[in-house]
Order: sequence, then C-alpha cells, then structure tokens
Amino acid sequence: MIALFIAVLSGVFVILSMIINANLAKYVGVFQGTLINYLAGLLGMTTLMLLYGNMADLNPETISSIPIWALGGGLCGVVIVASMNVVIPKIPTVYSTLLLFIGQISVGLFVDYLRFDLIETFKIAGVGLVLVGITYNNYVDQKQVADEMSSKNTAPDDDYLNEPSSQKNDKNTPHNSKKQEQPA
Repeated sequence: MIALFIAVLSGVFVILSMIINANLAKYVGVFQGTLINYLAGLLGMTTLMLLYGNMADLNPETISSIPIWALGGGLCGVVIVASMNVVIPKIPTVYSTLLLFIGQISVGLFVDYLRFDLIETFKIAGVGLVLVGITYNNYVDQKQVADEMSSKNTAPDDDYLNEPSSQKNDKNTPHNSKKQEQPA
C-alpha cells in the first residue's frame, strides 16, 4: 500500500516539476532552465546524501566501476525536462501528461516484449483508446473555440487556440476597439 502511495505522489511531483520547469524556461530559456533544474536537483540530492546517505559509497573506485550506459538515465532526464519545457506552454498540461503516459506505456510494452517475449493486446488497445480520446477531445475543444468565434463574427488569429484561457478575453471582438459604425 505504501508503494502505491509513493507512486501516486511521484506522479504528482512529475507534473509539478514539468509546470515549474516550463515556467522557469519562459524566463531564462529552454536549455538554461534545464540546467538550472539539474543544478537544483544536484544540490538537493547532495544535501540528502550528506544528511541521510553514505557518501563513502561514492568513492572513485565505485564511480569508475559504473558502466557508461548507466549514465543514460541522466541523459534521458535532460531530454525529458527540455522537451517538456517546450511542450507545456503550447498544449494543456492534461494533454502533455497523457501524451507522456502514452510514450511511457508504449516503451514499457516494447521492453516487456524484448525481455519476456510478452505481447499485451489489452494494454496496446488501451494506449490506442487514450490516443483516440485525446484526439477527439482536442477536436471538440477546437470546434468549440471556432464556434464561439464565428458566433461573434470574428476569425481567430493563429495563436488564439493555443493561448491559456486567462488570455482569451474577447480581444478579437469589435466592441474592444473603437465603436464601429453601423452601415446606413
């Protein structure tokens, strides 16, 4: 039961981390934000190791015995953070999360196939259903915005569909500019 709680809590922190890092990237840039993220993580982990861990385990002999491929986890993390710094400001967080989930479950299914020669058709179908749901929901969202815009007799600008709802404040309606004259 504790493992399930920790897994859910980790999921919460993944989303919070993505949002915080994406906002940081707006101020300093995608790669600079990623670097700051990892420097903060290094500081946090070093502090935890000093307080609770055994720093003696990180001697030069132990470090030199680590296979080079084991460093790939950190490199994958850099790609994830940098990618999410780009994606989060452009699409809603729930879509980002679901698409990240689709990537994770797809790779998990592939790894299970390679390691155990296991093909899990229901899980593959589940990935497909989530993808269909995201696509349909995105279509409905865009249609709703287009319908709202057409009811106001205006055309959305290119970035209107991608703006957060807090910025969609009738900026395209005629009554926001000078009062328009009615044709005689």
